[in-house]
Amino acid sequence: MLGLVGSHRVGKSTLARVYAEETGSELVEVNVSAMISEIGYDSALTYDFAARQEIQEHVLASMSKLFAFHAGSVAITDRTPLDAMLYTLSMVGPYTCNDKESAWLKSYMDRCFDMTNRYFSTLLQLQPGIPLVECETSAKANPAYIEHLNALALGFMSDERLKVPHYYVPRHLVSLDTRVRVAKQAVRRSISTASTQLE
Repeated sequence: MLGLVGSHRVGKSTLARVYAEETGSELVEVNVSAMISEIGYDSALTYDFAARQEIQEHVLASMSKLFAFHAGSVAITDRTPLDAMLYTLSMVGPYTCNDKESAWLKSYMDRCFDMTNRYFSTLLQLQPGIPLVECETSAKANPAYIEHLNALALGFMSDERLKVPHYYVPRHLVSLDTRVRVAKQAVRRSISTASTQLE
């Protein structure tokens, strides 16, 4: 499965849909807002750390079920466990985590990496670059927050715990056709790498 990684408002869902159409891949859409509402929370509101823990645990468990169902499929998804980790770490300020919360965060991150390594064959990070337009159904187009999430994603993609072949879409590549081509190239490279390792 090809997983798209990155902040909101960078074009992951659009790229996933077009890539699926062009390649005949299965489209696995991850509706995080719906997952959050399943346990009585509103994704547009701000919650304390304890509530965020409950929310993120539910999101990760829901992702696990979804990806397990599609395991082994030729598919693309617009969210990965790394994205769950992005938003989890984005809620942590310099004074918010005690020892117990820090231990939970470490466990959560380890599980996100493990799940990513288990279910994905290729990852592709999309960086900010496309024009930001406000939309009622999407998170706010806050450039500073988007850059913050992008920096976290870049860090995760270079983490030694990540074993999946991973690639990046440079900021200046904003054309959808070009992004689809980069995604296809990333999958071909991953297949080639896997084949070489088997020889």
